[in-house]
Amino acid sequence: MNPYPVVVRTRLTPPRSNRRILHRPRLAGALAEALDYRVTLLQAGAGYGKTTALASVAGLGHPLAWYQLDSDSADPLVFLLHLLHGLRLALPDLSEAPLARLDTWNQAGAQGPPPWPSAVDLLVNALDVPDSQPLLLALDDAHVLNGHAQTLDILDRFIDRAPDSVHFLLATRYPLEIPGLARWQARGEVLTLDQRHLSFQQDEIATLFAQNYDLQLSRAEVQQIATETEGWAIAVQLVWQGLRARQATARAGTPSNADRTLLTPDSLFGFLAQEVVNQQPQPARAFLRDTAVLRELSPEVCDCLRGSDDSAALLRHLLDNGLFTVDLGGGHARYHHLFHEFLAQQLSIEEARAGHRRAADCYERLDDREAALHHRLAAGQYHEAASLLAALGRSLVRAGQLDTLAAWIDRLPPETLQSHPALLVYLGDIARLHSRFEEALGWYRQAEAIARQRGEMDRLGQALRGQARVYLDTVNPSQAETLLQEALRISDGLEDREARIRLLELLEENRLNLGKLEDAQRFGALARELREEGPSDAELNARVLVRTGRLSEARRLLERWAETEQRDPVLRPRAHRETHLLLALVLAFQGEGEAAFESAVQGKQRGRELESPF
Repeated sequence: MNPYPVVVRTRLTPPRSNRRILHRPRLAGALAEALDYRVTLLQAGAGYGKTTALASVAGLGHPLAWYQLDSDSADPLVFLLHLLHGLRLALPDLSEAPLARLDTWNQAGAQGPPPWPSAVDLLVNALDVPDSQPLLLALDDAHVLNGHAQTLDILDRFIDRAPDSVHFLLATRYPLEIPGLARWQARGEVLTLDQRHLSFQQDEIATLFAQNYDLQLSRAEVQQIATETEGWAIAVQLVWQGLRARQATARAGTPSNADRTLLTPDSLFGFLAQEVVNQQPQPARAFLRDTAVLRELSPEVCDCLRGSDDSAALLRHLLDNGLFTVDLGGGHARYHHLFHEFLAQQLSIEEARAGHRRAADCYERLDDREAALHHRLAAGQYHEAASLLAALGRSLVRAGQLDTLAAWIDRLPPETLQSHPALLVYLGDIARLHSRFEEALGWYRQAEAIARQRGEMDRLGQALRGQARVYLDTVNPSQAETLLQEALRISDGLEDREARIRLLELLEENRLNLGKLEDAQRFGALARELREEGPSDAELNARVLVRTGRLSEARRLLERWAETEQRDPVLRPRAHRETHLLLALVLAFQGEGEAAFESAVQGKQRGRELESPF
């Protein structure tokens, strides 16, 4: 059983409302129309209040499921797990069948194709109940999914098949790449709210300052704020922070018009934020500086980072005073993205690196290796980061999280990769699983050379197995045999039983390719379990049946497997082993040319979809 990604529950809770948030009838009316559409898009740049607007739909009186996406959410398993748990929070009686489907796959060692489609379909069925009331599903920062086809396909399938009672609200900075979006727009099923809807109008600015901020502005000042901020919500808030600070320090209690002169748009953010920070008590200023490196704030991590025990109180001070800190619930918070960028800019390069080093140490103590990895990389501790990634990489490959793994490795400098052959093997795995075979061989051979030089026998075995898999995928058994035999000899001196089992299974397949059926059966009998990335049971058995002339049995087996794949498509490329291609071969041998051609076309199309040119 492989470790599941951790479900971060603070990402499933909408930000809490507070008295400084203005009720905006114009925007509320537009958002209420979401109940008449399948999809509502909120598209605008950072700081326009998309998150606040999304959270306000809770006032519509219907269940609201919330998911605040981050970079990790682009991974299909991470996305689907958070989506399911978020819906369970909104609908406690929702069937557990979709989660059970994922659990069954995981408990089986994540063997076979990931069950994303069937899990989505089970979720759709669970939501399709008679007389169900409207359900609102809000996905904040949905743009992080762009460029990640598998995760976008999961969302696309869910939106397309969900019952009419489910309404999707997607906040994004950029146009979304969901495959079905254009089709839904053509049907009139998409409501789009953009920067024009989210920007503050002059009357809203006047009401906000008078009603929520208790500051009376002249008409000229309101117009000046509207002109300089262009209704940008975060900039309007910064104006208030600056005016409040000046008001608090003015002897007369109310600043003069000269004191309230606003800045040009180019310098507004930096100057006002600096002024706000300088008005804080020294402990709060120190806290802001010390925690500027953190992506998420919790008392435990902040105390560890600062070597103190007062972080909970300081976090509450920031939240109570509206200092661009978002309450995530459960004692967790984060800085507003733009304010976070400002705080980070106040640190020197060395101060930032030292902070990231301390943060990495803290997360390692808490056994949060992915957070530790982020901070090791930010600190420039590339060798330490590479060691963490070498330990994490195999589980990421097994879970099919190839994009996540590739993104981490891409942040390491070339010289670090050269001293960590395991990472070169992972790069080979990523290339091979996308059918880039020559590239994969290049990575594996680099890993082999470095492992031989450093005497790292376990890494050498991984590099040899990787090369052999390429030759198995491209049906070059003579090349694979030499590599597998050497890898098998190396495994004799190691205690990695699983590696030896995988080798035996690869030898079984290779002897089958060589036409040595008895040898293949002998190696198969020695293996205790299937290697996860190797051929499936159906694939090997079907090929044995074909090689021994039992075509009818092979056909029945492949047709059953094709039906299974129709429900749960295989998401990992398998070179020439696509089920429909094997079935086409059997049908051709049986003289059914038309059926063989149709099956071959399906196999070719599936290979194209999986970017498997071989």
